[in-house]
Amino acid sequence: MAGRSKPDPRGSDLTLPRTRAGGPVITRPRPRAIALNVDGSLISRLQPIFPTIEWVDSLNKVSQVDYDVLVTWSGVPQGTSEHLFVLATDRIDQAPSDLRLGQIDTPAIGRTIAYFAPGSLTREFHRPDLPVDIAELVEEVIQPGVEQERVHRILKFTNSGRGFPTDASWREVECRAFLIGNDDKLVAGAFKRSDESECWALPAFVTDLAPWARAAIRHWRKLAPYRFPGEPDWLLHERWATAEETALLAESRQRQAGLDQFVKERQEQIRQVLERLRQVRDAGNESHRVLLTEQSESLVAGVHSALKDIGFVVELVDNSGRPTKVEDLRVTDPEFSGWVALAEVKGYVRGGARASDLLQIGKFQTLFAAEHRRPPDSTWYIVNHSIGEDPSVRREPLHGADAEVSAFAETAGSVIDTRVLFDLRVDVEAGVLAPSEARKILREARGRLHYIRRS
Repeated sequence: MAGRSKPDPRGSDLTLPRTRAGGPVITRPRPRAIALNVDGSLISRLQPIFPTIEWVDSLNKVSQVDYDVLVTWSGVPQGTSEHLFVLATDRIDQAPSDLRLGQIDTPAIGRTIAYFAPGSLTREFHRPDLPVDIAELVEEVIQPGVEQERVHRILKFTNSGRGFPTDASWREVECRAFLIGNDDKLVAGAFKRSDESECWALPAFVTDLAPWARAAIRHWRKLAPYRFPGEPDWLLHERWATAEETALLAESRQRQAGLDQFVKERQEQIRQVLERLRQVRDAGNESHRVLLTEQSESLVAGVHSALKDIGFVVELVDNSGRPTKVEDLRVTDPEFSGWVALAEVKGYVRGGARASDLLQIGKFQTLFAAEHRRPPDSTWYIVNHSIGEDPSVRREPLHGADAEVSAFAETAGSVIDTRVLFDLRVDVEAGVLAPSEARKILREARGRLHYIRRS
């Protein structure tokens, strides 16, 4: 008929002739999508993927049974049909409130609600093994996005099947994680809504949902092939590729497989190194770092071990049975016959070293001189002070008591911070300081001993 245009098969309605046996007379191309409160510019991006798509600001304005997918920027409202597959992003505003993603199917633990909520401060993430198309999107979109954020909203689950609402692990609901923080909190992922559908939940900064929709449909087709016929962007499908395209696709898969294997091997190597590092750190806490963390007998034992590692001969003086206390350690150097140092070891949780300790050490010098008819060659006040503070911000020992330190130096005395002893020991172990040189530094020390670590 003149003046009437032909119906467009890509339009929202496609009229089919009625069959004699009966059946649908009006249906529309699938997959059919509801776009809930999404930006208008996104509709044009989604149109080639969802040949039937309708924008609404409320699900009350459509019959949900007419659709296959809900694409939403405003969560999943109560009353959303279980048959709808969902592609959802977190709220794009900065409101701190939760964004509900609906009830999900968790027969093992009962009724569970999914939602986006604050939050996570972690700065490091890992990506689990994923199909190539999802992994590429995570790498290209989500990873750069989280790097720009200081605080991350996360995908959470609340379960009421135990009689009262409690947080449920994303593993309990069998969620497929896309990106996981080091705190084991989920940035993005996919979970089962019902026996008929699932939801893909993405951060708010993922504004272009077209590539995600294509990837989602490829995976949803396995669950509901009749609802997702054909291939989005079928021109890119390998079924219709040229011979040269097919060869390049095969080469790409081969190289990707090689890359995945390389990454997996390196990750395993890193895991082994980190496990070894954990073991060595535990050992260091029990050996080297006692110089920085302990007091009393534990600190004396740590100093005893450090001086031996540097090459001194160290005697742990037994004060039992003595009428008067003497020094904690008596130190000799195998390369200098007759040389001897008295070492008193102190540790203080709060505050610095105490000048009164120097008076006590003076008594040890007097007792030694009376017993051996000569004074000791050196006397060391070895102190671990302000244990409650980070060693890097502690002041020097006996800060403000310069006159007392000078008087102590005149009696061949030295004030040795355990941080200095730690550095000397590490440099000897690293091979940048000879043990004989380290012992010389300690033998000749007078007043406060200063040393700059070399390793």
